[in-house]
Amino acid sequence: MISCDTCSEYRAERAGYPVRIRRSMTIAMLVFGSWCSAPAHGGVVHVRQDGTGDFVDLQEGIEATAPGDTVLVGAGRYDNIQEFMFSSGIPGWVIAFVNKPNLSIIGVSPDSVRIGPADPVDNVDGRATGGIVTDAGGEGLRLESLTVENVNYGVQVKQSHVSISHCVLRSCKSAELYAGETSDLRIQDTQFDGPRGNWAALCQFVDGLTFERCEFVLALPHANFVYSMNLAAITSLVVESCVFEGFGSGVYLWGGGTATITNNEFRGWEDGIGDATSTNLGVNAIWLSEGVVADVSNNTVSQHHENSLVFKQSHITGSGNDLAPSHVHTLFSDAGRTGTITFNHNRIGRGGEHSAFVVRRDADSTAADLRFNDWGSSDVNRIWTWIRSAKDFDPEGTNGYIDPMIEPIIPSVPAQTAPVSRLKGRYRRPSMEGQ
Repeated sequence: MISCDTCSEYRAERAGYPVRIRRSMTIAMLVFGSWCSAPAHGGVVHVRQDGTGDFVDLQEGIEATAPGDTVLVGAGRYDNIQEFMFSSGIPGWVIAFVNKPNLSIIGVSPDSVRIGPADPVDNVDGRATGGIVTDAGGEGLRLESLTVENVNYGVQVKQSHVSISHCVLRSCKSAELYAGETSDLRIQDTQFDGPRGNWAALCQFVDGLTFERCEFVLALPHANFVYSMNLAAITSLVVESCVFEGFGSGVYLWGGGTATITNNEFRGWEDGIGDATSTNLGVNAIWLSEGVVADVSNNTVSQHHENSLVFKQSHITGSGNDLAPSHVHTLFSDAGRTGTITFNHNRIGRGGEHSAFVVRRDADSTAADLRFNDWGSSDVNRIWTWIRSAKDFDPEGTNGYIDPMIEPIIPSVPAQTAPVSRLKGRYRRPSMEGQ
């Protein structure tokens, strides 16, 4: 265990400041450098594989802490998978097991701190493996500047008030992030890269879930249908300034909940691989279903998706979205007589061949307010052909299709001037190795 003064010197050294000014930088770093600072109270444990720290094994370092302490993790691969008994009475195999409150685990950089084996290990004795797992008592965990990879579940969050920032979660089998029956989970400046299974982030029954400035990259080719986010019954979901690139769905929220989805970029595959029947496309950029109440605004969706937006049995408002023509539907709305959509001041389809806008089974004419949008065409009759393609599903009208309100149509909605793509790579801090 080392003192907080020593910790301040260590943080200054990591940031590249000369030794002679480390101590004088302590106050400035507490004010301006909170992104890399340890808590003001509590001890610090160093875990270094070169033997110069307090411990070599990550779990031993965690077990040596008291509530509120910080574990500073040096460069190396930490792949010691151990058996633990969870508070539920079920055993599991994990690398880092956290059951103390308000711990911080901070790596020197995500490029050099790897938590997980070099090659995938998904099961031990028939039980799934985990990278970092919170159990009873582990609320308030802070993870920063780490890579978690090549296990079944990357980070499992079962306690409240957990934050993850400047991390890389990749190549995990079941999910790179799993969270269930918890609250106040915040993920910032983190990359989810190429899950080997169906989900990058799998979260259910979470009250307060935020993704900010994150990047989701789903690798091609992939044999399975992949979700960047598979979210069930989430209240107070915020997805802001994130980038989604690749195959599968971007934000999928179902089973009720409330959400704000804003200032994101959904790319599909940037090189446009595939055609309307190809499995190489991004599937649904945003898919909200079964009683979701959401604001969907200021998002950009590229042309390399089957559907840009899918809304089913939900209440949606949105403006400022820039939706390129998708291969199937730019927007598919199936209100199921229980939902509404108010979608104004957007760029929809921009007149492309596949910019059909489908509205199905709305409760009444006011349930689909699509006025004041730029459709890429001023030809009202042409726009109606896109919308009325919905009736191809039910030419007899037995499902009760109601035409949405689309007029007045506005000639142009300005495109976003600051694309989210400029945020790409911000999950990485400059490497601090050797400082």
